Amino acid sequence: GKIVVAGSAFDGTRRNFALVRLTAAGVLDTTFNATGVTRIAFRVPNQDFAFGSEAWSVAIQGNGAILAAGDFDGGRGFALARLTPQGVLDPTFGVLDPGFGGTGMLVTPPLASSEGARSVAVQADGRIVVIGNSGTRSRALRYSAGGTAEPDLADVLGAPSVANAVALQPDARIVVAGGNGSKPSLALGRILPDGSADLAFGDSGSASVPAGRTEDIGRALAIQHDGKLVSAGRSVIRWLGPGSRNVLTRHNG
Repeated sequence: GKIVVAGSAFDGTRRNFALVRLTAAGVLDTTFNATGVTRIAFRVPNQDFAFGSEAWSVAIQGNGAILAAGDFDGGRGFALARLTPQGVLDPTFGVLDPGFGGTGMLVTPPLASSEGARSVAVQADGRIVVIGNSGTRSRALRYSAGGTAEPDLADVLGAPSVANAVALQPDARIVVAGGNGSKPSLALGRILPDGSADLAFGDSGSASVPAGRTEDIGRALAIQHDGKLVSAGRSVIRWLGPGSRNVLTRHNG
């Protein structure tokens, strides 16, 4: 019943990952890093850090380990950190740099000048799915439970696009929410367990709602018990399994 929140904290020079754990009653949990708060400064040898790093999403692995995903140094790559249930960096996870050893932190080399993670989820088999953005496209990555990178997953939202949220269906299919098009429309894409696009979903793997007078980008995503998908941005939309939609509410932000 404890609550974990991820974000960033300014140390006077740059931003760092920051995680807070609260008890079910909403007070700081002092069994978590002794204070209820953990700050993570991503560092790579022989590199300057002008902007720091920010966490955008958090997930819990089956053994209680805590994963935080976000931006490395202001958008220079996907950053992923794992903490033990006690709130300290897990040295068995990931490698920040080949000469840096296991540190509990992992940075994936970017494909574009601006790149960062926005959402993380843990599969039933323990593998880790992270989605975010790379330049003008969305990007979806998967890692082993121990932090070893696998080949990129299918880019189901196309270009230009952004991805902000990920959810896992019980059959291990991966759903991504964000926006696509030059005037972004709220969009969903679905990826098969093998990492390829689910061509049976929507139109060859993606479905979107045309933007009105303003752009509309999906920022949150949830799966109902009946399998329907709910995405939220400026609109809250319920999607049927095949990628068609039922609009619940729509309003201007």
